[in-house]
Amino acid sequence: MIAKLDKQFLKELRDDIDAALAPLGAKHGLSLKAGNAAFSETTATFKLQVCLKTSSGEAITQERQNYIAYADTYGLKPEWLDQTFSSESRVFKIVGLLPRRSKNPVLCRTENGKEYVFSVELVKLLAPKYFVDKSA
Repeated sequence: MIAKLDKQFLKELRDDIDAALAPLGAKHGLSLKAGNAAFSETTATFKLQVCLKTSSGEAITQERQNYIAYADTYGLKPEWLDQTFSSESRVFKIVGLLPRRSKNPVLCRTENGKEYVFSVELVKLLAPKYFVDKSA
């Protein structure tokens, strides 16, 4: 039994919550994810993100909608959304745009689900040259 709630425990718990929510989301055709948590030593409250999905199964997040709406404004190509590129022996997928971040607004995700942000300039330089061929 746990004596008090801490950040590390809640990260592990969030992973378990996401795993438990996956079948429920699949049942309803939604993406369900536990978000950030506010907590004390004895209580925690998680946000719940509920998103519709695209025909390919991608969650329609606010960041995804931002990319679709503002890619041209940043000089990014709309067709780069959901494309993967490699950098430093890692594969990143372009999944959205964070317009409030002036230096690093492009949201990318690795295959294990970890998210990173990149500058527009770096994505424009790397993405077209290093797109990963999914058919290979």
